[in-house]
Amino acid sequence: AEAKKEEAEEAEEARKEAERVEAEKAEKAAAKAEAEAEAVACQVAPTPAIPQNLPSCGSALHEEGACSQCCFFVKGRCRNGSACEFCHLPHDKRARGRGS
Repeated sequence: AEAKKEEAEEAEEARKEAERVEAEKAEKAAAKAEAEAEAVACQVAPTPAIPQNLPSCGSALHEEGACSQCCFFVKGRCRNGSACEFCHLPHDKRARGRGS
């Protein structure tokens, strides 16, 4: 009787673990699909106010100084291309401050 109880508990734990793994997979798949949809929306239907000649979606706020530089693009390793949400335009180098 005790062995059956332990076996049932182990089976329940295994079922819960399998459910957790499946939920995690579904969550990752949903996040990936959302990111891909955003990238496609950026490429296919750019905002009319954003000029078409920008190298990336993230470059739109460059003139206002409100963009974030793509650290991969400057090294030639950005895989997102024009769908990148970071700026692909030239930026001034930042001083690497230490201390004060």
